[in-house]
Amino acid sequence: MNIPTYDTLILNSTALIEATKEHVLKYSKINLFLDNDGTGRQAVAYYKTIHRNTINQSKNIYPNFKDFNEFIK
Repeated sequence: MNIPTYDTLILNSTALIEATKEHVLKYSKINLFLDNDGTGRQAVAYYKTIHRNTINQSKNIYPNFKDFNEFIK
């Protein structure tokens, strides 16, 4: 089994992103794996306003799919 060697924060709703602010500011980099839709883009924009080193991995890894689940299927 592959176990991440980094901290992972999993949200079941983008409604929770504001609650993550104090946690994500502790890190030097944030990798986002969100949906490639309007809500996902809004979440990326929010994180980019609060953290200068935010990387939208969903755009890099699965740009032609709605989300990671659709990508791996």
